[in-house]
Amino acid sequence: MRRYSMTIWMAFLAISLCGQSAILEPMDENLHRLEGKARINKLTTLAGNYLGKDVDRALFYAREAEQQAIQIKDREGLAKALELLGRIFIKKKDWENALAAFNQALRAGRQLKEEERQAEALLGMGRVYQQTGEQVQAEESARNALRLAGALREAPLTARALRLLGDIYWAQEFYGKAIESYSASAEAFQKAHKPLMAAAVARQLGDVYAGVGDPEGALTQYRAALRAYKDARNDAETARTCQKIIEIHLNKGEAGQAQKYNDLAWELVQSLSDSIGQAECLINYAWIDRLSGYPANARAKLHKSAALLRQLRPRREVARLYEEIAAAFVELGDYKNAYHYGMAASDTNTRYLKIEKSDALLAQAEKHKLEIATLRRQHRSDILQQQQAFNHSTGKYLYALMALAGLWALTLLWANHRRKSYNQLLRKQKEEITILQEALNHQKIELETKDISLDLLNKKLLTEITEREKIEKSSFDRDQFLATMSSEMRAPLNTITGLSHVLLEDNPREDQIEHLRSLQFSANDLVVFINDVLDFSKIEAGKLHLEDREFEPEKIVGDVKKRFLQRAIDNDLLFNFFYDPKIPRTLLGDDVRLVQILTNLLSNTFRHTREGHVKLSVGLHELKAREVLLKLTIHGTDGGVDRSTVAEMFHPGRAGESGYEGYDRQQFSLAITKRLVELHNGVIDVEVTPGDSTQFTVLLPFRLVHNKNQVQQPKNGNSLNGTQILVVEDNKINQLVVSKILRKLGVKVALAANGLEALDKVETTDFDLILMDIQMPEMDGYRTTAEIRRHPNEAKRNVPIIALTASAFLTEKEKAVLFGMNDHIGKPFSPDELIDKISNCLTTGIRN
Repeated sequence: MRRYSMTIWMAFLAISLCGQSAILEPMDENLHRLEGKARINKLTTLAGNYLGKDVDRALFYAREAEQQAIQIKDREGLAKALELLGRIFIKKKDWENALAAFNQALRAGRQLKEEERQAEALLGMGRVYQQTGEQVQAEESARNALRLAGALREAPLTARALRLLGDIYWAQEFYGKAIESYSASAEAFQKAHKPLMAAAVARQLGDVYAGVGDPEGALTQYRAALRAYKDARNDAETARTCQKIIEIHLNKGEAGQAQKYNDLAWELVQSLSDSIGQAECLINYAWIDRLSGYPANARAKLHKSAALLRQLRPRREVARLYEEIAAAFVELGDYKNAYHYGMAASDTNTRYLKIEKSDALLAQAEKHKLEIATLRRQHRSDILQQQQAFNHSTGKYLYALMALAGLWALTLLWANHRRKSYNQLLRKQKEEITILQEALNHQKIELETKDISLDLLNKKLLTEITEREKIEKSSFDRDQFLATMSSEMRAPLNTITGLSHVLLEDNPREDQIEHLRSLQFSANDLVVFINDVLDFSKIEAGKLHLEDREFEPEKIVGDVKKRFLQRAIDNDLLFNFFYDPKIPRTLLGDDVRLVQILTNLLSNTFRHTREGHVKLSVGLHELKAREVLLKLTIHGTDGGVDRSTVAEMFHPGRAGESGYEGYDRQQFSLAITKRLVELHNGVIDVEVTPGDSTQFTVLLPFRLVHNKNQVQQPKNGNSLNGTQILVVEDNKINQLVVSKILRKLGVKVALAANGLEALDKVETTDFDLILMDIQMPEMDGYRTTAEIRRHPNEAKRNVPIIALTASAFLTEKEKAVLFGMNDHIGKPFSPDELIDKISNCLTTGIRN
């Protein structure tokens, strides 16, 4: 009977509960079922999800979360909602509300004593200040965020703070600090295992290098970003990075490299069906064709790019590409098409603005529609809540009665069972607490061990940084010393070589001719050695870069032959020479390094050849569409180079020694020759037959120069007759040497010992050209050139100026061009070199 009555009570209780659940109907949306912190978390999650898709909807949910957090006094939820509001206002470019939201989030974080939340708020404030141009406040916020992130040892947060600092410095044109911050940010992202973020920062770093005129630095960063995007198979970002690299190569005139990366970008944008990317690649192809001398192909690709753009909806990117097409047609001299596509760009911008305005109106209408729907949903929610309250009030008495009956029955039946269950549960909880305590102790020990490891790692890093700074300072001091010594040695060497040339022209006696030629050869040999030392230092520091110049290989090799012909006669050696007539007349590359390679190898061959012959052969090894491969062969009979010397040639240095220690003169020149060949992406090989012969074989690639239809006239001094040239030089002997060389060609020479005297002479005489020394008392060559370039008289202002300098380590040529000089010649120089420079400058009248 007792069991039967209990069954009736339980059935009655179940029926009443089911009836009540039928009264409490569920809300229309899951959100309205949640309360308290759960509701706030759901609202912030929804706001975050909509942040990238619908900013107004995200703002609505974030505001709701803020109000709910204030009502229930949930500080953590409020801080999270405020930070989210700041990010939303940044998206809407509402800087005032964004700053207010981040300020409140910062206060909430301080009340909660959560340093990570404070750092996030400071980063948001820094971003707002940076966007509104308040760079001082932006830097202060970013540095405070960086300090908190460093204390927390949060690598991603540290990386973001460093990136913001880089943005701030870049906006203020503090390029050095920007590069330092971006580099540290990229390194921190790598440590945090976020390669894509590191790639994005590397691309920004490349933009900074490109902005300061360092294309090589920019290429290094862009290529690092490209590798990361390729590894992640992010085709869209890979294509964007390729466009950056292509722009650098096009600006440098390197059509081949630009073609390589544009082919990769073209393949990616086609697979992505990216019409904008395809149009941009076609424009790049047009520029490449223009550089390669195919204007008709360039025009066709530009029209094809425009055809793609016409199929797209008007937007800013389309207008920008139309402008690039118009600029390309201007470069091609097709002003009609340039005007046509310029108007297309203007029309696209106008249509885009109209569409943008209509989209804004549509977005406003959608916003109002969303607000109305929200109000309706809120109204429906209020009605349902009122209904629930009513149902609760009417049924609470029934619940009370049923609860009392249920408790009476359950108390009688389950009291003993509950006591046993509680005891068992307490024992289980005690065991779990013991296990948890042991786990916490183990974690504490692990954290202490990690702290010790991190401290040791930090000390090691500080030691490595200090050592690296010492090494860099030592390298800089060495470079400064070499530059100073080079300048001090070149000035007197210029005097020696110049006077020897002058004396040889004055019909000396036979015995004097031999002495003068020996003097001349020794001076030239010393110049070659100085250049080798400087180039070796540059290569060790990674600062030696090859130049791209058009040159005539037959003339270059012929000049080298002339230099060594007298040495062969003096040593009673036969000097055989062969030049392949199939070699193109004009090539593109670094002719100075070609001369240096030939000179070093011939010098070593002559040094070890006491009888017999020396042979120089220059042949065409391979001819491609855009490139030619020259084969240089230097063969000497008799003793040959020692095998140990050859081994040292292919060894970069000895362990524990600097780059200079452990070499004699011969080994040093061979080592630098090998480095120069490798810098050309060439190959060098040597075959030694002890006691018999030595043969050097070098393969060097050079680019072809296309569409050179004009015939270049040989340069000589005959055209200088009657020319008026001002020589500005403080060294009297150098004045004498230069004036004698020029006067023999019929040049009218005027002399000035410093810049002030030069300015006086320019006022009274119209010169055809000025030779300008750099280091002079009173006023140096740079300031003098700058004053001449500001002269009110156009003829005097545009007079060609050639810089004379003894420095070879610094980029004097770049500085000369920067100050308005047309060309540059380094001391010591030969009469032929001086005459060639003057003739070229007077013929072209263009600044190099």
